[in-house]
Amino acid sequence: MTAATRCPRCGGTLEGSTARSRTTINRDRVICSPCGSDEAVRDQRGLAPIPPTDWPVRP
Repeated sequence: MTAATRCPRCGGTLEGSTARSRTTINRDRVICSPCGSDEAVRDQRGLAPIPPTDWPVRP
């Protein structure tokens, strides 16, 4: 599996629905749907986002 087919946030497979990460202003990083949901929930609860420097796979 190449980095292009892996979610950079969790390392899981990028297949099916994807999301755009909320951690960048222009939302240019594609992440898997579960990670997109997690970012939305964290934002709604006022929690800090997980910075891309802490993601396991870097695009």
